[in-house]
Amino acid sequence: MTVRPVLPWPDYSSPAALTEIETVPLAARNPPAATLAVLERAAELWPDRPAMTFLPRAEDYTQGQSRTYADLLSEVRRIGRLFRSHGVGRSTAVGLFSPNTALLPSAPLAAQSAGIAAPVNPHLPAAQIFRLLQLAQARVIVAAGTGASAVGRPDPHAGEVPIVYVSLAPGAPEPQTRSPALIAHARSLLHEKAAVPKDVIVVDSLPVTAVGKPTKVPLRMNALKQAVLDELAAVGLPSHADAVACHIDGAGLRVTVPRPAEAQDTARLTAALGRYTFDWAFT
Repeated sequence: MTVRPVLPWPDYSSPAALTEIETVPLAARNPPAATLAVLERAAELWPDRPAMTFLPRAEDYTQGQSRTYADLLSEVRRIGRLFRSHGVGRSTAVGLFSPNTALLPSAPLAAQSAGIAAPVNPHLPAAQIFRLLQLAQARVIVAAGTGASAVGRPDPHAGEVPIVYVSLAPGAPEPQTRSPALIAHARSLLHEKAAVPKDVIVVDSLPVTAVGKPTKVPLRMNALKQAVLDELAAVGLPSHADAVACHIDGAGLRVTVPRPAEAQDTARLTAALGRYTFDWAFT
């Protein structure tokens, strides 16, 4: 087997350098044969150099999350293995519809490495997205952005722990839509152990404002209310969802709970809720 040498990329310091550059045919430089090969070569040559920086919003331009070529390649390979574990092969299309997220560059590269990447504009009407995925014959669908929303759930020890609300694509396999499977999936993609959600709640749709912008406020209210209901049940008091109210109070959220009839029950519930940092009161 003959291995062709990789010529260094030519130095282009001025237009005059074009003459020297064009004396060597591109094929003679042994360019990478595929997109993944470009990343593999970059990771070999410059493993610690920044490959990309993710900016969640334009106003957060100083809060970018950078990944090196080595990190990006590792992430692409990890997602590629995940695709293959779900039956993706060279002729399998992977549907991708996602707005700007940290995993957006990795998912298409991983889909190309394992099968066929089939990206779809997430801002298209739902019927068009569904039709395009049908035409692509996508067996696996990757969705992000408004398909998942992470919030903090009150915790008596850590203050808050992450949980995720997700809306699933139509026809998602039932065994893979249960919370343990979704948590395991999140664990395989997240770099930080602390970021792995403690629970994943499947909902029909995620909340939006009157103008259609995603909002987390109802999800935070739901998580806060559920924490109070769990404590009511733990101390042996009625835990009716309608009895617990959560509303915006100034810059934060406030929970109101009916005062138990018995003094000892009031003391037990006060001690239980006193372990949390959220604002609450009896009605």
